[in-house]
Amino acid sequence: MIPKTREEAIQRLSTEVYTVTFRKKTTGDIREMRCTLDPQHMPIGSFNSLGNLDRYEIQSDIVPVWDMGKNAWRSFDIRTILNFDATEE
Repeated sequence: MIPKTREEAIQRLSTEVYTVTFRKKTTGDIREMRCTLDPQHMPIGSFNSLGNLDRYEIQSDIVPVWDMGKNAWRSFDIRTILNFDATEE
């Protein structure tokens, strides 16, 4: 089920890995990304490199996530999600 709010997405991503399919705002391309906010699924120290999640409140529809495929921080706009599925490890 697609989260209705940024807070709901963050809450769900904080406990599991999800595959998120979304439309990129800049190009309109569809992207699929395995991502999480759960420190257990990131390299040691990666979660701390994000800083404060609250700093993203300025852009309240943007969700920062750890991209499992790129091993880097990425983000998506909650309004562009097409699919949001828990990923089995």
